[in-house]
Amino acid sequence: MQHGCHEAASVPPAHKAYPCFGGTGNSACAWPRIIRDRSARSFWHHRFETLSLSVTIYRFVTEHKQAKRYFVSGNVQGVGFRYFTLRAAERLQVNGYARNLPDGRVEAYAIGTPDQLAKLRSILERGPWGATVSEVKEEQADIDSNYDDGFVINY
Repeated sequence: MQHGCHEAASVPPAHKAYPCFGGTGNSACAWPRIIRDRSARSFWHHRFETLSLSVTIYRFVTEHKQAKRYFVSGNVQGVGFRYFTLRAAERLQVNGYARNLPDGRVEAYAIGTPDQLAKLRSILERGPWGATVSEVKEEQADIDSNYDDGFVINY
């Protein structure tokens, strides 16, 4: 049995998706060339061979969190340094707090992954516009569960 330019044996079940414009094997046929040149069996074998699926399975692995305390020295009070730290910590999804110290420094306590904390330190070393950071000291700290819900400014 013929359908336009194709034999019934070489027409896959979804043949209506490729309308035939008549003729036998001419360039006016909208069927893919592979159908005109191969049998139905070799067509489907080829399709499954070239359309193999690749699946990536993502596991939810939580990297170990740690806490650090940063002491930022320089002209860091009265220039919005705590609010700058708050915005940076929220962007990095780090928990903790920032506060002014009586000696003129700003203390930032942060809980996060090592990568998050390294990025936060880099941001603290730069500081906001108007601040002059002369030094950032870093200390390991214990994780305080009071700061599990985000980053805050302490007064």
